[in-house]
Amino acid sequence: MRYISISYFCTMLALFFSCAPGDQQIAQKPSTYFNVDSLLTASVNGCLLQSATVTVEKLVSIDEEEEVKQLTMDSAALAKEVDIFRLLDINKPNLTFSYDESIADGVIAYQLKEREKQEGIINLKITTEGERTIVEGEFVEENSLYFTSRKMRLVMVAGCLKYYQVAGTQKMTFKDTVNFTLKGAIID
Repeated sequence: MRYISISYFCTMLALFFSCAPGDQQIAQKPSTYFNVDSLLTASVNGCLLQSATVTVEKLVSIDEEEEVKQLTMDSAALAKEVDIFRLLDINKPNLTFSYDESIADGVIAYQLKEREKQEGIINLKITTEGERTIVEGEFVEENSLYFTSRKMRLVMVAGCLKYYQVAGTQKMTFKDTVNFTLKGAIID
């Protein structure tokens, strides 16, 4: 019995000294990046403050075929139209500490770190010029069935979405490469 209490005392003493202040690890605060999701929601809502609908001139191009249309959209339709830009949201728990950030002259830029697999959101740049905000990013996805690369661009003026573009390439296994472009402009 005496042997057990001595070993218990030694174990507790070892645990006490292993938690000495000099040996503590400092926990890093998780990085929070620019919130594209909130900006996108606010810019879509900002377009519809004056009226219930907006007119969008939309150009869709797949390889050599091109189509231009004017569409009237309400908030739900416009939100669905630009939903692809939510792919640029880098504020996800699995992306914490994955990007290098630089801030200079109204530009916030995020670049995926070299050690990370070069897939997903490769880069994101937010430029602010007065009332104009431009969000640009590149998204890459690859698996055994296909490879796709998308370059995306949003332009907002005074908090209202004015222009958006998605241009990219998709290559599916055993099929030709497809180049695509989607452009939309909000007509005042």
